[in-house]
Formats: sequence, structure tokens, C-alpha cells
Amino acid sequence: MTIYSYFYDSVVGDERPYSAGDFARAFGILAENGVLIREAQGGELGFDIGGTNFTTIYEGKAIVEGHFVEVTGTELLTVPAGTYSGQVVIQVDSDGARAASLVVKTDRNPITTASLYELPLYNVTVADGIITAASDIRFQGGAVPNNHNQPISTIDVLQTHI
Repeated sequence: MTIYSYFYDSVVGDERPYSAGDFARAFGILAENGVLIREAQGGELGFDIGGTNFTTIYEGKAIVEGHFVEVTGTELLTVPAGTYSGQVVIQVDSDGARAASLVVKTDRNPITTASLYELPLYNVTVADGIITAASDIRFQGGAVPNNHNQPISTIDVLQTHI
């Protein structure tokens, strides 16, 4: 068994350099993968899709495997040629490019490896390299309970005893 604990100052004879992976692991404990709510926009999720042929992604913030991702303006999507059912994803590469990007995939199978993780935002239909339809599959992330995707129990009759 290995116990991880974060973060402590260095002491004489015990330098403690922390990596981006260490920070991502710690933030991943505190926050779930997903799109963050935009409080200023009435609690809506970020990363709206629009523009000509659904090729524009608007501002938003997300947590992906402990990494913070933010689009502060608009991003234009590059759509691969062809006709397919694909996805728009936030792709976080923690090993190769060491960056996040918005990607239009030619399939609907997000990658979830230790060094490459894709967070789906939209399922898209592409005809001859043009997005003709987009369906929203974003979900809330951040500091939300681990069971937020589970149904909440309801109480039909509340009885009190005094």
C-alpha cells in the first residue's frame, strides 16, 4: 500500500519538488471531471457550441483528470474530412504535448489512458467535413459529490415523533 499526502514545505536534507502530475493527482481528489458552472450566466455550463456549422466553442472552464482547462474567448474547431458520427472533446495530454485542446473526433470513443484523457462535450454528425448536428453531452464537474450522477432518494411521507 502506498500513502500519498500533499503538499509540504521542504526541510533541510529533504527537498520536495512537486510535479504537475502531483498537483493533478491532488486536484483530482478534490474535484471531479466535468464542465464547471458559469455563475454569471445563470448557472449554465460553459463550452457552448455554435457559429457557422457548429465550429465555434465559447468560453468555459473544466476539470479534466485534475487539470484545469479554460477557454476565455472563442475557439474555432478543425473538423476532419469525411462523413461520420463523432464527438467534440477536451483532450488533455499530460505526457506528450502537455497541454489541453479542443478536438473533433471521427468516432465516439473517448480515450482514457494515464497520459491522454478526453472529456466529451458534444456528439456530432459530420457530412463531407461539415458538422450538421450537435447534441449536448456535457456534465457538471468540480467540487460536486461523487454520487452527483446518481438519483436522489425522495421522502414521500415525513413523520416526526416527539
